Amino acid sequence: MRRKSFWNIFSVISAGMLLYAGSSGVTSILPNGDLDLKASKELVIEFPDFDCDAGNVEIAIYNKSKGFLTEKPFEVRSVKCTEFSNNKISLNLPAGRFAVAAYHDYNGNAKLDRNFVRYPKEPFGFSNNPTIIAGPPSFESAAFNLSSDMEIRIILK
Repeated sequence: MRRKSFWNIFSVISAGMLLYAGSSGVTSILPNGDLDLKASKELVIEFPDFDCDAGNVEIAIYNKSKGFLTEKPFEVRSVKCTEFSNNKISLNLPAGRFAVAAYHDYNGNAKLDRNFVRYPKEPFGFSNNPTIIAGPPSFESAAFNLSSDMEIRIILK
């Protein structure tokens, strides 16, 4: 099976954003189908040194290594720059292991714009801010354990 190119991963994320942008925070689900709000944890994502003056920040949250950046994420959010408070966004998630990918969709067209060699023209980043050399980070390099409320920082470059 041929792996999607690094920069095509954001096409997968963008497609997910279009389909799931209206999604509300994900929490645990009880056997009767109700949401278990007691089991949810607050994840605050901070984007330091980031000027979100136009467009959206597209966020994809993955909870497994299989399909990381190539398949539908566990949770997807499209946050308008006008909704940011101190460059932070708060989400409710069940406890677990997660990795986050994000990019600034400056012009709000729901896709990562690229230059003539297909390199992103819009800032992007991952949880744990792994070094990116010639391809996407692994799930493990971007993953973190959410067992209690926490805050992470993603540097968009």
